[in-house]
Amino acid sequence: MTVERQYGVVNFCCDGKRCAQVYETEHNNFMEALEELKEADWSVRNIKGEWLHVCPDCQEAENALAL
Repeated sequence: MTVERQYGVVNFCCDGKRCAQVYETEHNNFMEALEELKEADWSVRNIKGEWLHVCPDCQEAENALAL
């Protein structure tokens, strides 16, 4: 899980392998920022107690590997 706060604003970093994509929100409230992230088609998953945030590009790559 990579969540950052810059100047009070919540930002999410993709947890995909070798991905440096950051989703910047305009929210200082975590739940509002999380809702915006989901609306932007990012995946939010809990794997063995660890929250992961995955960008749409990495989701596509994961789906292609699963075929």
